[in-house]
Amino acid sequence: MATTNVNAIFDTLVNSRYPDECYQSSDIMTVFPSGIHAVMQFHLPKLEEVNIASARLFFFVQNRGGGQEISATLCDYHSSLLGMTYNTYTAYVRDTEVLRAQDVYKCSSPSNGFNSWVSIDISNLVVGHLGENYFTLILKGTKLSETNIYGTVINTIEGGHAPYISITYDYATPFKPKILYPNGDAISNSGSLTFRWEYQSGGSSPQLKYDLQWKMQASTNWNNVSEVTANTYYSMDASVFTNGIVEWRVRTYNKYNMFSEWSESQFVVIGKPGNPVISGAKNDAITEIVWVANKSEESAARIRIKKGTSVIYDSGILPAGIEDTHKVDMILDNGNYVALLAISNMYGMWSDEVSYSFTIGRTKPDVPGINISGQGDYVHLEYTAVPAARFFIYRAEGEGEFVAIAETEEPVYDDYAVRSKQRYRYFVRAYDGAYSDSCIEDVYITYKGYFLSCTDDMSMRVNLYQHTGELYVPFEKRSSNKSALLVYAGRRRPVKESGIHTSNIISIEVFVRKSSEEILQQIYRKNGIFCIRSEDILMYCDIASVSSTMQFFNLGYLLGLTFEEVDYQEQVKFNE
Repeated sequence: MATTNVNAIFDTLVNSRYPDECYQSSDIMTVFPSGIHAVMQFHLPKLEEVNIASARLFFFVQNRGGGQEISATLCDYHSSLLGMTYNTYTAYVRDTEVLRAQDVYKCSSPSNGFNSWVSIDISNLVVGHLGENYFTLILKGTKLSETNIYGTVINTIEGGHAPYISITYDYATPFKPKILYPNGDAISNSGSLTFRWEYQSGGSSPQLKYDLQWKMQASTNWNNVSEVTANTYYSMDASVFTNGIVEWRVRTYNKYNMFSEWSESQFVVIGKPGNPVISGAKNDAITEIVWVANKSEESAARIRIKKGTSVIYDSGILPAGIEDTHKVDMILDNGNYVALLAISNMYGMWSDEVSYSFTIGRTKPDVPGINISGQGDYVHLEYTAVPAARFFIYRAEGEGEFVAIAETEEPVYDDYAVRSKQRYRYFVRAYDGAYSDSCIEDVYITYKGYFLSCTDDMSMRVNLYQHTGELYVPFEKRSSNKSALLVYAGRRRPVKESGIHTSNIISIEVFVRKSSEEILQQIYRKNGIFCIRSEDILMYCDIASVSSTMQFFNLGYLLGLTFEEVDYQEQVKFNE
């Protein structure tokens, strides 16, 4: 145990009968039940990493009053009281009283010439306030009875008996460190492993040193590491560990060389999977990579293809372990390539990346001729038939990038997924192991109103327009981000948790004739993915709602339609 005494830096008497005066230069303070109080301030020392056993306020009593008890109250006031009057005390200090000491000093009978030190236990006031300047206390008197009420006279700093606080404490051990990594993780037994933790203590001083121990779960012997350092990490070669569960623990020391309890954790060591072997690549523009691997170690794979020094294809993470083959989702020209492959186990450990050189060298089919024409709301393509070939239709909007939008074996194709008042460019790729591309042709499309169709048969469509014949059809568009407002204890307002999902909705009001309304109902009953298009939009969507009202003496319907955009990939997947 250790003890430190802290003398008052200021004390005074405040008296409600003399509100313009204080008596900090007097050698006495009087504590009386009727508005006469003693006020004192201290500079508390900053004792770090200690447990307070007790804290007592000592003051020197010259004459003891009778019929009262004296209590100490803590004020949340942290400025100097020098020059204070009763009025400023009332305005600034008295209203900041926050906590009363659990102990009191009782004066059951008066005694002149008492001249003794007395004390009050103020431990509950001091805890949490170490290091605080202008620690402010008020002494007040309370009646014990209606008779023998006398004021208690206390000597002051100027009188040679400064009040003081005696703090008794012992040094506290640091708290258990917080383990950061590894903590239930799966790690590879290759490379370097860094143990990390967070030092926890009741002060601002850093860690003095640490002890770290680890062992395989089946072992009884700990491996020990001890270092005098403030570093809260330790790195070692992961190849030291064998496959299995590793137990580890760490304890830390404070500046007094006192140590915490052990913090314990586990992790699992998994050797990275063995390297796969690429057994072949198909000699085809749409190539297929085949490999061999230990299926018990294989959960996922990733394939990249390089041409020269550039990576031209990346499969991303693929499920693997059933059929070790992957058809590349792109068309390769004749030439030399390198396939790169790595596999992963169920714990996310990846093998080394292996390589395989291969060549695509197939005879190219004839170059197809192409003829394009605008047919109102769609584009009609005709191209030269090439024996045994499949055809991929490529389209670009304006000067945008070409995208493969369709695959067919027919020498004709109609493209309905086009907007009005827009120029489009097309070419056709004939594919038969290798490929040849037609020349690029463009076309300008213009039509009135909206066209609605289902993606499984875009030729079945209905034209939506205003009954007045105007070209412009107004629509309402609403967009929103998906999120949730969550309420947490201790927070006054909800917390927004944002998600990745969005919502796009449009609503239109249009007119259709009776014959077109019947087609619309056939389209709606397909209940598939719909396409709504005009000059302003081209959106793949679901029809969220339909309302219809008979108009113009049974000649047609006024429709209210609401569409919500859905995820739809128009681009051809070459590996399907």
